[in-house]
Amino acid sequence: MNRVVALRKAAAAGIAGAVAWEILLRSVLAADVPTFDIVKSLGTLAFPDGPAPAWWMVGMAAHAFVGLCWAIFYAYFFWARLEWRPPLQGLVFILLPAVLALFLMSPQFELMHFEASTVRLTPDLLLPPLSPLEIGGLLAGHVIFGLTVGVIYTHPVGYPATKPPSVRCPHLPSQSSGVRSQAQGGFMFATGIECSYPTIEQGQWRRDQMKSAGHYRNWQRDFELARELGVTHLRYGPPLHLIFTGPGRYDWA
Repeated sequence: MNRVVALRKAAAAGIAGAVAWEILLRSVLAADVPTFDIVKSLGTLAFPDGPAPAWWMVGMAAHAFVGLCWAIFYAYFFWARLEWRPPLQGLVFILLPAVLALFLMSPQFELMHFEASTVRLTPDLLLPPLSPLEIGGLLAGHVIFGLTVGVIYTHPVGYPATKPPSVRCPHLPSQSSGVRSQAQGGFMFATGIECSYPTIEQGQWRRDQMKSAGHYRNWQRDFELARELGVTHLRYGPPLHLIFTGPGRYDWA
C-alpha cells in the first residue's frame, strides 16, 4: 500500500476539485438548467433561511473540506494502484464518492428536511430523491472533481529532472552530545546516508532521496548521529545531478 504521500499537494488537489465543481455548477445554474446544488444543500443546513452569501460561504467551505478529505484518501489508498494515466485514475476513483453521494448523502438530505419527529423508512426513501437532471449534475460534478484531482496529484515526491531545486546546506550549531557508543573505533557494514537520485518516466521526473529525507537541511546532525553510534566509516555519495552542472562545470556548494 502506498504510504508516500504529499499532503499539501493532495489537499490542494481536493480544494481545487471542489472549486472546479462549483464553477461548473454555477455555469449550469446560470443557464437555467435545474440541477443538484451541493453547496446550497450544505450551506442551508447551517443557514436554512439565511441570505445567499452566508449559506454559500459555509457550503463552499464544507464542500472544500470534504474534497480535501477525499483527495487525501485518494493519495493514501488509491494513487498509483493502477498503471493508468493520472486523470483516468482520478475518474475511476471518483466512482466511490459518487455512489455514496447518490445513495447515502442525498437520501440523508431528504430525511433532514422532513417536518416530523419520526419517519418510517421505506425502500423509496433510500433511493436518490433527485430528478434525472439533478443526478446528471451530481455525476458531472464528481467527474470534474476526479479529473482535477487526477491532474494535480501526479507525484507525491520529487521534481522535474530539468528543474532541480535550489538546495541550501546550512551550517548549524552542533547538537552532538559528544558521547559515542561502546562501538567506538568499530566498523558497521553498509552504513551510509541514502543518496539515490534516480529518474522515472523516461528521465522526466527525479526522486532525490537526500531531499526527501531532509539531509540537505540536516546534514550536520546526520553526521553527528553517525559519530554517536560509533561509526567510523560512512558510505556517502554526493548528489552528482546537482554538482555537475555541465561539461567542465561543477558546483561544490
